[in-house]
Amino acid sequence: MVVLRQFLYRDDDLIREFIAQLEGGVFDEDTRTSRTSGKKTAGGEIGAGPLRARAEGGRENAEEVARTVRQTGASEFERFHRALEEEDNIL
Repeated sequence: MVVLRQFLYRDDDLIREFIAQLEGGVFDEDTRTSRTSGKKTAGGEIGAGPLRARAEGGRENAEEVARTVRQTGASEFERFHRALEEEDNIL
């Protein structure tokens, strides 16, 4: 479940320090890649009995999308909150 938050005050430096302690470091950007591919084929067979002929043709296409996701104070807070929930440390 996604929870959207609006902050009146958030200490981003303190959150980064806590994340670094929980995750063993921090990062500024994350590269994500998704790949889709498909194949179209057409073919046929002709003949009867032991004499048969078969022909096939096809085309393959692929698409790859890469994006870089930059961390913000709010996304770092979400990572911090999620890490605390996983450790069952939220009171």
